[in-house]
Amino acid sequence: MSVGGVGGGAADMSGLMQVLQTGIQKQTDLSKNMISIGVENSIIGNKMSIAQEIIDVYA
Repeated sequence: MSVGGVGGGAADMSGLMQVLQTGIQKQTDLSKNMISIGVENSIIGNKMSIAQEIIDVYA
């Protein structure tokens, strides 16, 4: 096996590792966004519930 073949294999492996790391980072970012959306929806739901209670009291 030539030295160039070994170096090429290492470069391919390095490229694959970068793709994997990018994918993991994007998955982490997506998870964080989903959590923040869930929190926002929960807050909105609570505010709507309070508003409905106020409407019911004065209706």
